[in-house]
Amino acid sequence: MDDAPGPVDSGSSPPAEGAISELRDLLLTPERTRVSELEKKLDDPGFQAANVSRILPQAVRLRPPGDRELEEALRPGIESVIHSSVRKNPRVLVAALAPVIGPSIRKAIADSLRAMVQSLNQAVEHSLTPRGLGWRLEAWRTGRPFAEIVLLRTLVFRVEQVFLIHRETGALLLHETAESVPQQHPEVISGMLSAIQDFVRDSFGGDDSQPLEEMQAGELSVWIERNSEAVLAAVIRGNAPIALRSTLEATLDQVLRSRQSAFDAFDGDPEPFEPSRPQLEACLLSQSRQDQRRPAPIKAWLALGAAAALAAVAFFIAWDRHARWQDALGALRAEPGVAVLHAQSSLVGTRTLEGLRDPLARDPVELLQQSGVNAESVSARWRPYYSLEPEIVLRRIRQRLQPPSSLSLQLRGEELSIAGEAPREWILSARAQAPMIPGVAQIDETELIDAGLREIEDLVSEIEGFTIYFEPGRWRIEDGQRQNLAALARRVSRLIELAQESGRRARIEVAGHTDSSGSEAFNARLGLLRAEYLAQALESQGVPRQALLSKGADLKPTTAPDPPARDQRLDRRISLNVLLEPIS
Repeated sequence: MDDAPGPVDSGSSPPAEGAISELRDLLLTPERTRVSELEKKLDDPGFQAANVSRILPQAVRLRPPGDRELEEALRPGIESVIHSSVRKNPRVLVAALAPVIGPSIRKAIADSLRAMVQSLNQAVEHSLTPRGLGWRLEAWRTGRPFAEIVLLRTLVFRVEQVFLIHRETGALLLHETAESVPQQHPEVISGMLSAIQDFVRDSFGGDDSQPLEEMQAGELSVWIERNSEAVLAAVIRGNAPIALRSTLEATLDQVLRSRQSAFDAFDGDPEPFEPSRPQLEACLLSQSRQDQRRPAPIKAWLALGAAAALAAVAFFIAWDRHARWQDALGALRAEPGVAVLHAQSSLVGTRTLEGLRDPLARDPVELLQQSGVNAESVSARWRPYYSLEPEIVLRRIRQRLQPPSSLSLQLRGEELSIAGEAPREWILSARAQAPMIPGVAQIDETELIDAGLREIEDLVSEIEGFTIYFEPGRWRIEDGQRQNLAALARRVSRLIELAQESGRRARIEVAGHTDSSGSEAFNARLGLLRAEYLAQALESQGVPRQALLSKGADLKPTTAPDPPARDQRLDRRISLNVLLEPIS
């Protein structure tokens, strides 16, 4: 009963499942490990770069020759690397190109030097002969160098044959022959040229950087030019100029540029090079000199005399132009306010001027024309500046201050001396502006007369000399004297204005006088009334009241009677006294 089976425990795993899991780990763990390692390698840029580096050279070699995709893909990177390398260290590229371009440069320099020496020899040989004088006139007329005219008239040569030969195989590509030259076997000649070059190189040493350039056979010479693909040989009769080498070299380079694809695919057939035949024909140059009769001695002397006359005329013209130019420069340098910094004159007539010019100085164009120089042929550049020369400073003072004609101005160093009479307004303006003018430090006014002060003196004299008379016992002004009163008011107002401008205050004392008739008290009151009446009359005419002081005059003692013949009308009057006081 107790041995009856109980319920099954679901939390425990059957023994068979654990065995299967162990078996799975034994079978799949190596593969999982390899897959994990492969994933890590594929995700690792360094691993990928190493794999690509191993197969990249072989992949590049397997690309077909005509496939341009790889070339287009690599070109930007290679160009960028070259530019960067040249900017950082150009010597690397120079060292790499020196073995290639060095021989070409040396050859070009040597050819140029030989051509120069040849031209110099010809020019020296024919410089002082009658024919040479004629050639000099021709050079002057045509604008060509004398040495070139000499070479053109003395060298005699002809290019009779031109051969274009494939450099690697020695095969003849093109052949051109000048007229009247016997036809020969160009293939044999081209083969012999190649064989001779190989013989010279093998027998006497040397390499491709020092090839055979010229062969001589009697009157004939063979000039040889070559590049990376072809050889150009020219058979020349006579004395050819060195410049012909440049023509042959340029022709060979032109053929290479136009037929590069034909050179790349050359298989022994010269047919693809036929379009370059006109370029070879252009190398068949010739130059002949016709024999001329020697001129008679008289003709030679006439030609020599004409040349001497022309030379004398040319010398006189050049001397006259030079003299006029020097006179113009002297006038410019002597002109106040003009400073010539640079002047240049060429043989062809062009002239340049650079300098400084004060705005108040004379126009340089006018000075050039006065000296007989065409101003249009002069390229001038003038920069403005302030000149401190006395004449220019005085012009600047007159322009700025506008002095009246009554003044005379003189400049002593940096001190401006002003003499004469001038209005006060102008004097005040000149004092403020003159120190700001370049070249003026101070003003000397010793001889300067202020016209306002003189007018003040005149007005004082007129006012103090003014008199108004009264009837006995009256203090009012008679009607006949009222016009004089208006004139007096105008003078007093003007005096007050001028005094204020000069820094002073003008006051007018008005004193009333009486005769001896009447009592002393009556006469005192009458005199004061007369003064007050005149002051009120002037105030009504516009004179400020505070500028007027009215008072009675001192009375005469009654114990001293007037002489019988005295006119007592002179005592019945008004007297004026002007007081000028500084404004505090």
